[in-house]
Amino acid sequence: MTINDFMIFLKCAIGDATSFAAFQAIFVTLFLYAFVKDRGWFKRKSGLTATVKRGKESWANFHLMYGLLAVVFAEVINTTETLKGFKTIITLADLSVLFYLCFFNGWFRNKIMGIIIASQNMEEPNV
Repeated sequence: MTINDFMIFLKCAIGDATSFAAFQAIFVTLFLYAFVKDRGWFKRKSGLTATVKRGKESWANFHLMYGLLAVVFAEVINTTETLKGFKTIITLADLSVLFYLCFFNGWFRNKIMGIIIASQNMEEPNV
């Protein structure tokens, strides 16, 4: 294998087309999983339910997470050369799904809070 063959392989393996397709596939899979988990379709029916009323601090975290994820998604979409001419619709679709996940999907919001609480409880090493 020559260096040129390796570069062609590398471009196909981790180039824009492959990495953007993987990024979108992971995002769609996460959305579908979150949707199913939030609906409780494959859950045992025990008859018990629990609800949580989120406070202002929790909602501020959801706004922060949506803003952060929106910037990351917009940057990934804007920097790729893949699907040129369709970036607007992809951006609108991705940001709409992110909006749903961050503000209307209970399972995803619980995961956000879990990440934030875990990072707040992390102890820093004394260096």
